[in-house]
Amino acid sequence: MRKEVHRVIEGAVKRGLEEIALEMELEQYITREYDYPVISHFGNGLPSYSFGYSDNSPKKYSSLIDKDRRIGRFAEVEEFVDLVGNSEELQRYFHSIDVSDSKGRDEIKHVISNILKDMIDACIASKASLKFDEIVFLPIYSLWENRVFNDKLDFKIIVPLVFVDSDFGNEIASDASRIFKISEALQLSLAAKYKFRQGEENTVRGAVLYAADFGMWNTSNVAWLDVYNRFERGSFYAEIKSKIDLYFSCIKVITGKSVGYGEIVAVPQGWGPPEVQDIKPVYSYHLREFPEEFAKHGWYNDPIKITEEKFIRAENLFNIIVNEDDHRLFIACRRFNSLFLRNNEEDAIIDIAIGLEVLLCSDSRTEIAYRLANRLALLSKIADVSPFTPSEMRYLCKKMYDYRSRIIHGDKNYEKYKTINFRGDKVAITSISLEILRFVIKFTSLNRQYSDVDAIDDIAFSKS
Repeated sequence: MRKEVHRVIEGAVKRGLEEIALEMELEQYITREYDYPVISHFGNGLPSYSFGYSDNSPKKYSSLIDKDRRIGRFAEVEEFVDLVGNSEELQRYFHSIDVSDSKGRDEIKHVISNILKDMIDACIASKASLKFDEIVFLPIYSLWENRVFNDKLDFKIIVPLVFVDSDFGNEIASDASRIFKISEALQLSLAAKYKFRQGEENTVRGAVLYAADFGMWNTSNVAWLDVYNRFERGSFYAEIKSKIDLYFSCIKVITGKSVGYGEIVAVPQGWGPPEVQDIKPVYSYHLREFPEEFAKHGWYNDPIKITEEKFIRAENLFNIIVNEDDHRLFIACRRFNSLFLRNNEEDAIIDIAIGLEVLLCSDSRTEIAYRLANRLALLSKIADVSPFTPSEMRYLCKKMYDYRSRIIHGDKNYEKYKTINFRGDKVAITSISLEILRFVIKFTSLNRQYSDVDAIDDIAFSKS
């Protein structure tokens, strides 16, 4: 069956190229791609996109034989519809449409006509010629053939980092870091998804230079329209999203920066519709895992600079956590990640307290504030680098729990305690507490012996 389908589709593409050549002799007007993305850049180097119809947009040669729905009347198309009725794979692709019904046949013709137009335009764009070339046609056709006949559809998951710049230019993720620089071709492909959903949040999504590679995945094959519904639905990414969020929390722990993302992107591997004018087929699920202020013209600010070395450290932290049987680090990182998405300090201080208690007070539910203050001071004492001295740790922990207690017990005057005098300045207790949690996550991940809180308590009895 695959050979028969190949023969028929190839014949239709040949016929289309021949008829386009005849129309060209008549100097017919050729339309151009509508809403083709054009890349520009903000003053800070982050990309921006515009969409429109201009003389610079790629020509759509198939429009010459599309006005009268001519492709649908090709003999090859009629033959293809007959093949649909005799192929399980084609039946799956076309939702088991009844080819004996005239409406069913017309629906199949409509779908395959659009696919043929894309194949024809891709062939012309690849060779800049109207002559059929088997070498050019085969890779274009194979993408669609695999989409129809493969039992499994392979895809790669990538997640662009919004408002982030770095110091390396690799377009392929390495063993040490999953981060890679987004090529212009991929930027165009991502931008093409925004043209019907423009707005502030999509401006944020488009302002990306780097992405994280989350590897190869696969899913069972489905009908042609169902693949869009599957890949652009949040529940499809439920398994990977917790890993994505953990990875971004690791970046935040290492950098202290509010690094976020706005979409999960599935990039087909070896299958899909034809690539039209350098626009690769990608699917994306949009969500807002970045602070609200990013969408308030944040694209005009300087991007967040992260070195390759810090990305590698974040990768190391991620690997430590995912390979741990003890889930306390995972829980603490999840709480840390949520801090950067909170809209109020009241929720944030509770998240911080939970993260610290999970790591340092899991042995008992009594005298938590006292034991936490002592253990923070002991870690500060032995750490090579600590943001605060042991005595400062005790003082700050007391202030943090005072603020937390007033919030959860409904003290009307709790806001008086959200700032403290520290080192000669008035500072937000939430900001300082965040740095404490960040310190504890980094220290305990690199010194796993202190995942046992008894080992922390033993520090008090050591000679050093």
